[in-house]
Parts: sequence; structure tokens; C-alpha cells
Amino acid sequence: AMVAAEHEFSLLAGLAVSTIACAVTYWIYHRRQRGPGLPQCSIPEALHALAHGGPTTRRLASRALCSIVFGEVTVLEELLDDAAGTHAEYGRRRGDGRSLLDIAVVDAGSGDADALALLCAVTERDAAWDDEDEWNALTARATDAVAAAGGARFPDELAAVSKGRE
Repeated sequence: AMVAAEHEFSLLAGLAVSTIACAVTYWIYHRRQRGPGLPQCSIPEALHALAHGGPTTRRLASRALCSIVFGEVTVLEELLDDAAGTHAEYGRRRGDGRSLLDIAVVDAGSGDADALALLCAVTERDAAWDDEDEWNALTARATDAVAAAGGARFPDELAAVSKGRE
């Protein structure tokens, strides 16, 4: 009986090792197939990239922010404050005086879907709440800021988003 129990334990241990080896191999294989992931960065770093980065960097920063901004009051406040230049301690101002929203509007006007998605994301109301809701109040402020930056060139896209999620 003792030999049978030892044999059964050895079989289970071998099965566990094999399962772990397969899982690790699967994880490594799929990690290589995906290619390198997007670099992780903080909100201030992403905002700085929007204002000062090249076209590819701005696209990646726009995607990163779009993925987290909806309903996140703090993120939208940071974006609006950065666009208004109230966070000079976090980075230099552009020499040409343009803000990250000015650049996003120009990029969207040039056909950059990520920039347009960012503009839509920061102006999207949440229809589940009224205008007094903190998020909706900030999106009204964002809509004004985008319009002041020249975003009035996209009235259909922004108007569709400002109606909120159905």
C-alpha cells in the first residue's frame, strides 16, 4: 500500500511539474507573439507626451488616456489644467504657446483618429447623470476648451459624443 501511495504521489508531482512547464511555455510564446506592449507611464508623462512628443508618441499617449479617462474626474482635471498651463512645475511650456488640446485639434484635423478619439473622450457626457455631476461639469469645461482650441471644426463628431452614452 505504501509503494502504491508513493507511486501515486510521484505521478501527481510529475503531472504538476508538466502542467506548470506547459503554462510557462504558453505564456512565453504568447508574450513573444504580441510583440512589445505599450510602455507604461504616469498621467503627467502622457500629458507631456501629448504636448511635446512626436506624432507616434502622441498617438500612443492618446490611446493610453482614452482607455482610462471616461468617468475619471482626476484624469480629466489634470488634462484640462495641463492644457491651461496651470502645472508649469511639471514641465516646460511649448515655445509656440500651443497646448496639448491645440495640438490634438491639429492632429485630428490632419486625420489622426487617435487625436479625434481623445477629443471625443474628454467631451463625452455621462447620460446616466445630470449636468450637476462632477464628470459632466468637467466635460462641459472640456468642450469649451476644445472649441477654443479650434475643435469647432468637428461639430458633428463632438455633438454626437456630447449627448452621452445611450
